Amino acid sequence: MKDLSKKDVLAVSSIGALIAGLCCFSPLVLVLLGLATTSFATSLSTTFYEGYKWYFRLAGLAFIVFAYLYWYVTRTRGCSLDVKAKVRKKMLNLFLLSVISFVVIYVVWLYVIVEFWGVRLSIWEAPAWATKISKTENVEAVDSQILEADAADFGQYTEYSQEALDATLSSGKEAVLFFHAPWCPTCRSAEEDILVNISSLPSSLVIFKTDFDSEDELKNKYGIVTQHTFVLLDSDKNLSKSWVGGETETLLDRLNSR
Repeated sequence: MKDLSKKDVLAVSSIGALIAGLCCFSPLVLVLLGLATTSFATSLSTTFYEGYKWYFRLAGLAFIVFAYLYWYVTRTRGCSLDVKAKVRKKMLNLFLLSVISFVVIYVVWLYVIVEFWGVRLSIWEAPAWATKISKTENVEAVDSQILEADAADFGQYTEYSQEALDATLSSGKEAVLFFHAPWCPTCRSAEEDILVNISSLPSSLVIFKTDFDSEDELKNKYGIVTQHTFVLLDSDKNLSKSWVGGETETLLDRLNSR
């Protein structure tokens, strides 16, 4: 049986990198095939990447390991111990070369090619350096305008605290918990949209930015299983209504549909 070639090494490294990058590539494919919306693909890729990226990476490496084990077994079947030792040494060198190639291909594949098409399809946000004015700058500008305006004329968006929530409900205002995660692109987009359109919110409404990663007690209490979830509370802090996703328009529609 012929020896392994450089093409074989490159092929197994490339397939391993493809498997490792499926956490972000598979949602992109779903959008390209028209099987999913961009918002669903964003949520899916965020869940896969933030929670399971190392599983995908290990799966890619496992493919390379099994490929070399298969090659070793098929090439040494019926051979003497000396031949097996020589083949094993050569396989080990090629395996290390494949792992290095795997890392390089994975980085280029996931963080350049897949990232580029994800941004083009609006699944992910463009990097801050690629935009003329970053969203952070927009939000800061809006924050400045809000501070100069009369906050009593419209709703409020503020960080969650138990004391602030109690004060809001005791004053007769409505409270919405927005379970936000800093690593979630749709959460960041929703936050910016809320701040930009804060003047359209009723003055009786307070939206509390609630940390999805740390507020486990609240998540358990209201049955929250994913970030970018909104929870409307009644005066006794019981769940009145909840929904996943959306921005200011969706928020107002949900409030008006009661």
